Amino acid sequence: MNQPNQQTVVDDHRNMLMVSKKISKFQEQNLKSWAFLFFENLSEAEVSWNFIRNNANQDFYPGKVEFNLKFKRGSKLDPEKCQEGMDRLIACTKFLFWSETDVKVKKSGRKWTINKSPKEETQTSQKKK
Repeated sequence: MNQPNQQTVVDDHRNMLMVSKKISKFQEQNLKSWAFLFFENLSEAEVSWNFIRNNANQDFYPGKVEFNLKFKRGSKLDPEKCQEGMDRLIACTKFLFWSETDVKVKKSGRKWTINKSPKEETQTSQKKK
């Protein structure tokens, strides 16, 4: 028995990216809006991407997407919610493109790593023992 074609809209856009070497408006709009869904007090989200290797052949590859997030001045950021937002942003980006796509998240132009609370660090270190 023949299986119906399980191609999705996302698959169609991935395929077009491989052919055209340019992201679609659909992909661009998703990239530019997701951060506002996943982070509270976000004032600005810049996104850059590259799917072409910087070599003589300009080869296509799974690419790199970089988010630079800026938050409203004086915002208190909950580390747990920020980590959850970052995880979701990375997962959605990899789903939109490929699991091999390199996704970086920066905060105000700097690499962003979430600082664990002292309570979390104690729990984590206890689990490792």
